[in-house]
Amino acid sequence: MSLHKSLIKKRYAIQRGFYKLGFRGRTAFFNVCKSIDVTLSDFELLNFYDHGKSSPGLVTRLEEILDTLQYE
Repeated sequence: MSLHKSLIKKRYAIQRGFYKLGFRGRTAFFNVCKSIDVTLSDFELLNFYDHGKSSPGLVTRLEEILDTLQYE
């Protein structure tokens, strides 16, 4: 149960981070993630953004993308 709550908090933090950087919509989120890492699954990205369902590996990769964007 705590892993699920942790993923929810991380999802919120990731979406808030992208929002603060100006990527405010689903399309902007999707495009910037795919431009940085083309190996990400389209379905997983949209499922993460719309429904919050994701694997811990995807969350980790999105955190890395967010860090990359913040320091560019």
